[in-house]
Amino acid sequence: RQNAITMEAAKGPIVPPLQMIVRAEGEVCHLSIIGHIHEWAETNSQKISKAIKDAKDAGATKCNIYINSGGGSVFDANEILNLIEENFQDTEVTVQVGALCASAATIFPAKYDAAGKQNSQFMIHKPMMGTHGNEDKIEANLKLLKDLTKQYRAMYSAKFGITEDEVEALWKNDFWMNAKEAKNKGLITTIQGEKEKIDASTHLQLVACGAPETYAPESNIEKDEKQHKNPIKMELSVLAVQLGLPATA
Repeated sequence: RQNAITMEAAKGPIVPPLQMIVRAEGEVCHLSIIGHIHEWAETNSQKISKAIKDAKDAGATKCNIYINSGGGSVFDANEILNLIEENFQDTEVTVQVGALCASAATIFPAKYDAAGKQNSQFMIHKPMMGTHGNEDKIEANLKLLKDLTKQYRAMYSAKFGITEDEVEALWKNDFWMNAKEAKNKGLITTIQGEKEKIDASTHLQLVACGAPETYAPESNIEKDEKQHKNPIKMELSVLAVQLGLPATA
């Protein structure tokens, strides 16, 4: 997409693709946003819109958003947020952060009441853009970038309870927070007792976005050795991504 505006940390050689999963459970619609936020409109909008409608028809009145993402396209993150706003009142939405909530993905805890895990990591920074064209085109794109920067700056200011000038000083570079720091800043309100499980796919995502703590992926090899003669297992979602396929392939 030309002149895309993104919020993402430095990417490694493998970027987990976007996975959007909707699951209805009684009066709660669970929406999972996992991986690199991109190509939302092209690949997910109709499918996810229908799944949310089906959940609401089945009696769901609340929405819980699970986030495990290093960010991505600002436009796509805004479109996903628009979908949630169209279907649920602000007071009906909660956010659960997994291992990672960085860049554009922070639009969700910044908007709604959010909880993290003990090992959750968070990061904010300014939107970024690559562009080309004549001076008129570049000036037009620069205005768009400044408008989106203003949107996120105001959003963080309101959530953190600080001035926009203080946000400006905070996010000149990637500003990483652990769960305790994110709670102190006001991005989340609760830290849950358990830690998020770090599987191979999540480990790759932490590495790709330059997280301070990447953690070694948890292994079931010792458990498998007790139960099976052949303990070798492969993380299929990781293999799929390495081959350039969707993680669900």
